[in-house]
Amino acid sequence: LMVTAVDVFRRLPLDWIFVGKGTGERTAMKGLLDTLSLKEGDVAIMDRGLPSRKLFGLLLERGVDIVARMSTSRAIAWKEVAEFLKTKKKTGVITIQVGENGAKREITVRMVERDRKRGRPRKGTKKESMLILTTLKEEDGFTRDEIIRIYGARWGIETLFKELKSFMGI
Repeated sequence: LMVTAVDVFRRLPLDWIFVGKGTGERTAMKGLLDTLSLKEGDVAIMDRGLPSRKLFGLLLERGVDIVARMSTSRAIAWKEVAEFLKTKKKTGVITIQVGENGAKREITVRMVERDRKRGRPRKGTKKESMLILTTLKEEDGFTRDEIIRIYGARWGIETLFKELKSFMGI
C-alpha cells in the first residue's frame, strides 16, 4: 500500500510511504506525518477512509487544519456526525473529541453538506450525501461553497494517480 501526500492545487506529490500488506491507510498516514514538514496554516484534505480521532489529534497538534469527507453510513458514522445528520441542516457547528488516551480533547468543527447532484444516479450508483468536516472557520473567509471547492480539489489526486499509472507505468 502506498499513501501519498499531494499538493492538490499544484498536483505535485510531496511525499509518500509504502507499507506492507495488512497495514491500513490510517497507520501509513501517521508514519507519513513524521516525514512531512507540516506547519501551522497547512490544510490536510482527506477522503472518507482516512478520518480518525487519533489522526485529527496529531494534525491539530501541528497546527494543521482539516477538511475531511466523513462517512454518513449509519453503521460507521461517528456519533456526533450522525447527530448532525439528523438535524437535516446543510451546515452547522458541532463538538467532537479527538486524540487518544491521555491526549483526548474536545474541539469545535464545522459540518458542511454538499448538495446532492440532480438527476438519476448512474447505473450501479446511488445518490449519496457528502458531508465535510472542517476546522476552517467562516469568519476567516471559508464559506460553505469555499469548503466544498477545497474538498473538490482532492479529485486531482485521483487523476494524478491515473496519469502515473497509465502514462508512466507506475
